Amino acid sequence: MIIMGLDTLILYILTGMAMSYTPGPAVLLAMSHGSHHGLRGAAVGGAGIEFGNLIWFLFSAAGLTAVLIASTTLFSIIKAFGAAYLVYLGLRLLLSRRTPAIAATPVPHGKLFAQGFLTQIGNPKAVIFFGSLLPQFFDPAQPHWQQFLMLGAITFPIDYSSLLFYGWLAHRGSKLSRGPKLLHWFDRVAGAFLITAGAKLAFVART
Repeated sequence: MIIMGLDTLILYILTGMAMSYTPGPAVLLAMSHGSHHGLRGAAVGGAGIEFGNLIWFLFSAAGLTAVLIASTTLFSIIKAFGAAYLVYLGLRLLLSRRTPAIAATPVPHGKLFAQGFLTQIGNPKAVIFFGSLLPQFFDPAQPHWQQFLMLGAITFPIDYSSLLFYGWLAHRGSKLSRGPKLLHWFDRVAGAFLITAGAKLAFVART
């Protein structure tokens, strides 16, 4: 039984790749983890991001993200939390006085995972994607959950691989820099971008 047309699948894959590889808060966090904690740190933080995506994915499957988007209060709470957390992470990078060294002091994986999870669970754009964009690829005449499983099997590998790529890129860049000066400036730039992303999220509108 054909669950979804090939043209729809190709369009969804291209859409997913475009969104995953476009730099945003998740990508900046993956690069920060990669530069300081290596590829393993980026992988752990990325797993936290994907767990946040999984929550919104399941909400979408149950039809709950549509309720969140429709509710001004709930959507505003998510938006405020996400914006505040991104600003918090940005300020930590921007104002950090410690020497940026790769894994100089090992950070518990649970902390990296939590940073990734909180970044994505408070991202209203993820709510909009899973609540508004994802259902547009569904065929109402086909089994609901089978289509969700198929799209999930496409979504998470694409998104996670993009986080690993950016984490690896930052890790390689930190090793080639041969010193903390470049990492110091990367922290400042990444921090400024996270603060800017937080400010922009505060004004994200519902669709």
